[in-house]
Amino acid sequence: VRNKVSLAQPLPARQLQTLERIPGIVAVSPFSFYGGLYKGDEKFTSFAQFAVDPARTQLLLADAKISKAQMEAWIADQTSCIVGRMTADRYGLKVGD
Repeated sequence: VRNKVSLAQPLPARQLQTLERIPGIVAVSPFSFYGGLYKGDEKFTSFAQFAVDPARTQLLLADAKISKAQMEAWIADQTSCIVGRMTADRYGLKVGD
C-alpha cells in the first residue's frame, strides 16, 4: 500500500498500525523516497532510492536473493544499502562497496 499520488508522498504514520491489523498482511514497513546522487554523479541519478527500516523491510524481501549474512550486515550498518543487480552492474558495484 502506498500513497496514490506518488512514491514521494508518504502515508500518515498512524496508518502503520491500521495496515498491520489487516488479515493476511505479513509485514508493513515505512519508507521515504529521496533523490540523492551517487558519488561522482554530475547529473541526476535515475534509479529509485528509499530510506527504510531494515528490520521491517527484511520481512518484505523474503523472496530476494540476499544471504542471511548480507541481510544481517545491512541491518547492523546504518550507512549500508541494498542495490539491485542491474544498478550494481551499471555502476560497477560489488558486495562491500
